[in-house]
Amino acid sequence: MSPTKYAIAICDDEKYWQNQILNCCKLLENDINFNFEYHIFSSGEDVLKYQSNIDILLLDEELPGTSGQSIKEQFEASNKNTIIIFITSHNEIVYDSFGKNVYGFITKPINQTNFNKTLKKTINKTIAAKYLTLPDSINDNITLSYRDITYMKANGSYTTIYMSDSTSHLIRKGLNDLEKIITNDTLIRVHKSYIVNSYYIKKLNSDELILTTDTTVPLARRRKKQVQTKIAQNIYEKAESIWNN
Repeated sequence: MSPTKYAIAICDDEKYWQNQILNCCKLLENDINFNFEYHIFSSGEDVLKYQSNIDILLLDEELPGTSGQSIKEQFEASNKNTIIIFITSHNEIVYDSFGKNVYGFITKPINQTNFNKTLKKTINKTIAAKYLTLPDSINDNITLSYRDITYMKANGSYTTIYMSDSTSHLIRKGLNDLEKIITNDTLIRVHKSYIVNSYYIKKLNSDELILTTDTTVPLARRRKKQVQTKIAQNIYEKAESIWNN
């Protein structure tokens, strides 16, 4: 099972290049049997005004008004997780455009083979950070969004994963093994039998956590400091995002 939506934004002030990049994306989409959701922008200002999630931004560096470089800097300042791939006619901009959100550069005219290589590598990295693929008790495997996982509970040599929509999945892995393959740091170990998504913590008591789903989860005393630090970090990141939008 693949993620149901993968948002790709294209920002270029020329219609010709918008269409060229979109066609390259669609050829890749067919090649990897993946579903993309497309958003087309003609200016940097439009990108910055857009409020919904963007997984990958294919960004022209030379835009009138707000430049691609400025967009990159504003995304980094507001802690956005959007991956940026610059589309450029000038190789020299590479040296000025590195940053935590920048994963690659594609030169014009666009070569489909190079385009596919760059996008495939980027998609694999971002999926690892956003989705967890595991064997479950019924199907060969299952892909879960980290964002939708509320908590995990040890069940012998199995683990039950509880989701925000009140569904659950029984996984053929123990909690210790599962903890080793989790790549998203919002999920933290709070007890020998529990891993919790820190974004769903509503209240922290001396020996338990109350989640936004009104579920109560035990909290090990030695892990309390780590949980408090993570909650504070989440609050700070949310505040930074609000102030910078």
